[in-house]
Amino acid sequence: MDSKRHMTLQEAVREAGRCLECSEPACRTGCPACVDVREFVRCLHVGNLQGAARVLRESNPLPGITAAVCPVEELCEGNCRGAVLSHPLRIAALQLFAAGHGAPSPPGPLEGRRQKVAVVGAGPAGLACAYRLRLAGCEVHVFEKEQVPGG
Repeated sequence: MDSKRHMTLQEAVREAGRCLECSEPACRTGCPACVDVREFVRCLHVGNLQGAARVLRESNPLPGITAAVCPVEELCEGNCRGAVLSHPLRIAALQLFAAGHGAPSPPGPLEGRRQKVAVVGAGPAGLACAYRLRLAGCEVHVFEKEQVPGG
């Protein structure tokens, strides 16, 4: 079974229910982005799509991209303790589902004196950087040589 195959809501809730909710989740320690896997999966299990997306974006502003390209078999899913019982939780598919169903919160209005920052490149890293800087209150300008963003 392809661990990154897209899911329906029913499939996502059922899969999220398989999580063992480990007290020291190896899936999180195996994640370079430090995604709180247990919490975003818990949100999905109860149908809280906005909460799941919020948890993902706390550590990773582009969770859909990361879920699609990350070598999960070596990282979060590879460390999932559920594999002992049957097979690891399909974390990448759950992340893709949550990222596609929970809209990011737009940054609030800028107030007072703000620092101006230029970000060169509109690839995933540049866009993530611009997003974080904007959340921090900076006025951000992204420069990209290509006609469309995305790297």
